[in-house]
Amino acid sequence: MAEQEPTPTGEFLRLQRYGAAIAVVLLVAIAGFFTGEPLEIIFLRVMAVPLFLLAVAGIGLIFSSEASRKPWTLYFLERKTLEGLAYAAFLIIIVWQPTSQFVPLLISFVIAWIVFAGGTMLYEARIYRRRNSDK
Repeated sequence: MAEQEPTPTGEFLRLQRYGAAIAVVLLVAIAGFFTGEPLEIIFLRVMAVPLFLLAVAGIGLIFSSEASRKPWTLYFLERKTLEGLAYAAFLIIIVWQPTSQFVPLLISFVIAWIVFAGGTMLYEARIYRRRNSDK
């Protein structure tokens, strides 16, 4: 079987996907360096970036059906809840300091989860309603 030649569109999508990941890694590393964080902390935060990106991509693949895009269905709520958890966990990893206290960290995580999940639920429900009102 002959191998397919890479298409310009496919190459661009690959570059876009990996370019965004590399940009986030660099941003996290540079921000940590300029804030004077120890290299160990910077390393741990940089290692969280691929895990976060894999989690978000995996959630998108698991919930790829139209049922997970229709607002306020069980699949939609589950997808948005899991995405919110992934974003909130990543945010907490990025802002964590060795001197952080557990309770304020937990409260920050719950607030971030509610904001991310709730905000994206409302936003996607609005977009879905607009798209379907045109039909």
